[in-house]
Amino acid sequence: MKIFQNLSIKNKLIVFVLSVALTVIGLGFGFIVVTNIQTWKDDMIRTTTTTAQFLVDACSTPLSFGAGFYEEVQTEMKKLDLQPIIENGFIYDTRGKVVARYLKNDGSGFTPPPNPKIMEESIGFVGEYLHLYKPIIMKQPQTFEDSGPQEDDQKVEEVDDQTKKETESQSGTPESDEPSVEEQGPVVPEAGERLGVLYIRASTAELTEKIRSYLRNMMIALIVLIILTYLLAARLQRMISRPILKLAGVTRDITEKTDYSVRVEKEGEDEIGTLYTGFNNMLEQIQLREEQRNRAEAEQSRLNEELIETNEELEHLMSELTEKNKELEQVVYVTSHDLRSPLVNIQGFSKELGFSLEELSTMLKSEDIPEEMKEKCSFILEEDIPDSLRYILSSTSKMDSLLSGLLKLSRVGRAATTFSNVDMNELIREINNAFEFHLKESGVEFRVGNLPPCWGNDVELNKMFSNLVSNALKYLDPKRPGKIFINGRQEKSHVIYSIQDNGLGIAEEHQKKVFEIFHRLNPGDTEGEGLGLTIVNKIVSLHNGKIWVESESGKGSTFFISLPTVRKIKTDHQNTGNMHWN
Repeated sequence: MKIFQNLSIKNKLIVFVLSVALTVIGLGFGFIVVTNIQTWKDDMIRTTTTTAQFLVDACSTPLSFGAGFYEEVQTEMKKLDLQPIIENGFIYDTRGKVVARYLKNDGSGFTPPPNPKIMEESIGFVGEYLHLYKPIIMKQPQTFEDSGPQEDDQKVEEVDDQTKKETESQSGTPESDEPSVEEQGPVVPEAGERLGVLYIRASTAELTEKIRSYLRNMMIALIVLIILTYLLAARLQRMISRPILKLAGVTRDITEKTDYSVRVEKEGEDEIGTLYTGFNNMLEQIQLREEQRNRAEAEQSRLNEELIETNEELEHLMSELTEKNKELEQVVYVTSHDLRSPLVNIQGFSKELGFSLEELSTMLKSEDIPEEMKEKCSFILEEDIPDSLRYILSSTSKMDSLLSGLLKLSRVGRAATTFSNVDMNELIREINNAFEFHLKESGVEFRVGNLPPCWGNDVELNKMFSNLVSNALKYLDPKRPGKIFINGRQEKSHVIYSIQDNGLGIAEEHQKKVFEIFHRLNPGDTEGEGLGLTIVNKIVSLHNGKIWVESESGKGSTFFISLPTVRKIKTDHQNTGNMHWN
C-alpha cells in the first residue's frame, strides 16, 4: 500500500484502470471458461447417457430370453464403435457375470470392474475417464405364441434346456419328475424386473485436449486484452493526470520562486476546472496577504525602530529618575538625621530653661524682693514661660517623631537585601509572639490560616506585616471585640495574602490616600506619624508586588498583598537599594 501511495498520479491512474479492467476481464473470462468447460462435460455426459440408453433398450429383449440370445447382445455392443470416446463397455447379468463386452483396441491393460452394483444408476468423472453404470430393466412383459416361427421355437427350447441344466448344476439334484419347460411353457420376466447392468468407460482425452486448446486461446486473448487495456489506460490517464501534473508543476515553481502572481490557465468546466479556479483564488488571497504581511513587516520594522529609540529614552529617563530618587532619599536621610541634632539641642536647652525657672522661682521667694515684683515675676516664671516651654517641647517631640519616621522610610531597601523562599507561617508566628501582650490586653481574637510561601526578604516582610497588624490594632472598634484574621491563597506565580479586621473601617474617599506619606485617618484620636502604610507600600514595591484595600466604614478593612512565588524581583539599577538572591 505504501508503494502505491508513493507512485506518481500517472502511474496510480494506470494501476487503478488496469486493476478494474483486469478484475472485470478476469471474472468474465473465468465465468466463460468455467461455463464452457462445464457445458462440454455435460455434452459428453449427455452423449454417453444417450448411447447407453439406446444400448440398454436394444439389449433388454435379448437378455430377457436368456443365454441363448447373448450373441445378439454382443452384436449390439459392437455398435459402440460409432462413439470414438467410448473405450470399454460391459453388460452383466443379475448374478454379476459378464455376458457381453466391448474393448476398443483389444482393451489391453483394462480389467472390468468385478460384480458392479446394479441397484442404482450412476455416472461421473474419475481420473481421465467417464464411468457410467446403467441398470437394464424389463419394460414390457414378453409372451410366446404357438403360431411363432420355427426358429424362435427352437431357440426357446434351447433356452429352456440350458436353464434346466444350470438349475440342476446349481442345486445338485437330478431332474425331477416335475413337468418340463415344454410342459410348463416359457419363463416370462415381469415388467420392471432387472435383467442386468451396463457399464461404459469413456475417455476424456479429447475433452482434455479441447479444454487445453481453449485455455491457450483464452490466455492469448487475455494477454492481448491486457496490452490493449494498458495502452488505453496510458492514453486515457492523460486526460486526468496532465491537468493535475500541470497544477503540481505550477505549485513547485511557486514554492521555488515564491511568486504568488502566477495563475493556472483553466481548460474546462469539470471538477479539475473548479480546482483550478479555487487554486487561482487561493493564490490571489495568498498574494494579497503576502502584500499585507510585507506592509505589516515594514510598519513593524519602523515601529521597532521607534520602540528602540523610545526604550533608549525611557532607560535614560529611568536612569535619571533613579539618580533623582537616590538623591531625594539621600536628602531625606541627611535632612532627617541633621535636623535631629538642633532638635536635641532645643529640647536640651528647654529643659535647662526649666531648671533655671525653678531656681528663679526659689529666688523669688526671698524676702528681699518687693512684693509687687514677686507677683509679676512669679506670673512670668510659673505660668507664661512654662507654657511656652511646654509648646516648644511638644513641637520638638512631634518633629522628632516625624524625622524618625522619615529615617525609617529612607532606610527601607537601602541595606543589602537577600531574597529567598520565606515560610510565611513561621514569620506570622513570630509577629504573633511579638504582639502577644498587646493582643491579650486588648482582648483581640487573632487567627491565621494556612499561608503559602513567597519569594522575598524575611526582615522586610516582618516589618510589613507588623505594620499591618499594628495598624489593625490601632483602629479597633471599641464597641465590639476585636478580630484579626490573616489568610493566603496561591494564584499561578503569585500568592495573595489578606489581613482582615473588624475595626472602624476606611471611608471610600480615603482608601486611595491611606498609602500617602503622613496621611492619617484620625490624627487626634490615634498615635503615629502616618508613615506605617507608606513603609508597607514601599516594601511591597521592593518585592515587585501589589497592595490594595477593601473596606467599609464601621465594618472593618481587608488589606490584600500580592507577592511573587518565583524570582521576579527587580534588578539593582531599578531600585534604590541593593538586592541579592540566595
